[in-house]
Amino acid sequence: MIRCKKMSAKLLLDMEVKRLEEEVISCKAAATAKGVPLKNELKTLILDTSIGTVALHIRGDRSAALRKVKNRLRCKEAYLSSPARLRELGAAPGTVHPFRSKIWGLKHLISKSLLTLKYLTTNSGTLTEYVKFSPVLLLFARDKIVDDFEM
Repeated sequence: MIRCKKMSAKLLLDMEVKRLEEEVISCKAAATAKGVPLKNELKTLILDTSIGTVALHIRGDRSAALRKVKNRLRCKEAYLSSPARLRELGAAPGTVHPFRSKIWGLKHLISKSLLTLKYLTTNSGTLTEYVKFSPVLLLFARDKIVDDFEM
């Protein structure tokens, strides 16, 4: 777990944080404010499942396919985590950042379509700052599954 936290911190240090003029919460608003295609905006959803909490990563222009998540994890339940659970992980709606240490330590479900893109953008843990990075960085997660998790 310590190695995971160190990797998370190093990834963050290597990324240039950019500022937005206004707060954004949704992927669509973020992509518009940044002037990037919606497909390049990373959507990270925290899901509670019957086998534990996971971070699901999909393209900003796609929806999560929870049935695919349940089938791949072989679990009966998968649903969006509550705002209270997000706070436990140091996040809130619109500020779920995959490289935040408490989130980086979760199991990561990475949609394979992300890996076809040249870059992704996502918030840096606030509503007014973001980072641009290679989707390959998501593959550094210690516990990950790459598959099709999108509708």
